[in-house]
Amino acid sequence: MIFLDVETTGLDRKACSMASVGIYDNLTGKEFYEECGIFGGAKIEPKALEINGFTEEQLIDPDKKTLEEVLHDTLEFIKMSPNRTIAGANTEFDREFIQRAIRKYEILDESGRPLHFGGGAGYDLLPIYMGLCEYRGLEIPTKNERNSVSLDVILSAMGLGPEPRPHNALRGAKLEAEAHSRMIYGRNLIEEYKHLPIPAIWAK
Repeated sequence: MIFLDVETTGLDRKACSMASVGIYDNLTGKEFYEECGIFGGAKIEPKALEINGFTEEQLIDPDKKTLEEVLHDTLEFIKMSPNRTIAGANTEFDREFIQRAIRKYEILDESGRPLHFGGGAGYDLLPIYMGLCEYRGLEIPTKNERNSVSLDVILSAMGLGPEPRPHNALRGAKLEAEAHSRMIYGRNLIEEYKHLPIPAIWAK
């Protein structure tokens, strides 16, 4: 699978821009990371910059690759994967930013139709984690009578988290892939996280 994470200038998918993308292919171990200049007029939310650490000057740096260039690089990397299923945490958010950029730059598929990113359904760690908690009889975190499962909750449960700040898209993708391996298979995937023990309830 392709574990994909994007950092953006905010949550508004219509008005905000992607600022970086990170990918970890859990079948090949290959990595991809690129940053881009945002599109003209993109909305910049201060809270987003607190999380991802970008400055406005970095986001409009003319020496960076454009969003269109990084988008093409991203799609080319994914095309080389033996399994192009898009995985991660809250995958709909990341996929939507990619899909909107595809529409913006009118990228077509091999048959000349507008490209649909990600193929079929994405593979999302959040509902998978909740299902496994129910199966194992573990408590699902809640807030205001609703579940409050997030990537940080999952990473912490797997002995990895929370995700360090500022967020980095490649590190986020790798943490998601590592959490998935621990959660599903009970084993370490990526060498750099080997020193972090897997909690006994998840280890096999």
